Amino acid sequence: MKPKHYVTCAACGWVHWPISRAYAEQSVALANQRNDAISRCGDDEFRPMYFQSEDIGRYEHCFRCGAHFSEMKPSKPENCPTGVTLQPIIWEL
Repeated sequence: MKPKHYVTCAACGWVHWPISRAYAEQSVALANQRNDAISRCGDDEFRPMYFQSEDIGRYEHCFRCGAHFSEMKPSKPENCPTGVTLQPIIWEL
């Protein structure tokens, strides 16, 4: 799913893919359900680090500098070169 627009962090210039709070909350809930199921199936000693609990805070702050989503502004086309990696952030128009 390609968004119609992107947002840029006013603090550091990192470009993000905007998502709704509802979408972020659903993603966190699904990830934690998956992680809980995995942890019940085996020894925690062998569980990979990426199966840690998810938190909505991951979607509320800039991936690069940690600025709050309220610091985001609409991106200009030149802010986001083709092929860059985008992280999601809560931002609703």
